[in-house]
Amino acid sequence: MRFPTIFILLPILTSASALLPRDNTCHTAPDGGACQAKPSYSSERIEWISDDVFFDVSCSAAGLGNTQKWAYVPGRGCWIIAEKTNAGCEDGLDYRKDFKGCL
Repeated sequence: MRFPTIFILLPILTSASALLPRDNTCHTAPDGGACQAKPSYSSERIEWISDDVFFDVSCSAAGLGNTQKWAYVPGRGCWIIAEKTNAGCEDGLDYRKDFKGCL
């Protein structure tokens, strides 16, 4: 018995935007981390991300008061401090001094 040949056509990249970096997939430190409404521990906590949970980050920014580096988690709509993510989590992401540039 012969089966029909199936051809799969892959799309061709036609614009430079297709080559831009995408979100990074990161995970929390072994003890997890708070995901805040703004990049500051004094802002409202949206949720606690348990240890070793994977999530995407789209941008990194200086925290309020310009003290620490935070990563924006668009799928959860909150910020997690970089020290609570895996090493290299923010590598290659756009870095903003004003966190509003990430939104």
